[in-house]
Amino acid sequence: MTLSVPDLTVTEGEADGKTSTYTVVLTNQPDSNVGRPDGTVGIGITFSNPDKVSVSPSWLIFDGTQFPNNPVWNVPQTVTVTALDDADSDHETVTLTHTINHVNVTPGTWCLAEGTQVGTVTVTVNDNKSN
Repeated sequence: MTLSVPDLTVTEGEADGKTSTYTVVLTNQPDSNVGRPDGTVGIGITFSNPDKVSVSPSWLIFDGTQFPNNPVWNVPQTVTVTALDDADSDHETVTLTHTINHVNVTPGTWCLAEGTQVGTVTVTVNDNKSN
């Protein structure tokens, strides 16, 4: 998996800079050793300090079977990070952790790499009340 950035910055309360984006893409076509037997892989995004940022989407699915002649496992997916305004005047750091998660479309089918951390993005949240 490749993340387009290792870190990014967002600023509370500003129209420009309140959100930032990055992309996630798989570097190799998944198989049943990583994802479901059909090659589908789910990447969940969890983060520290959920009262400091929101992330959308927080769940990415790389589907190797949706279009058999044109699989979408290697199409970058965009994640938007938004700073949440809070009452303090502190700058914060939030770590976004990307983990392979269970994609159970077929009952009883489990992801063999469940829980494997595959990357992080460090988010600096600048406070709009700081001098």
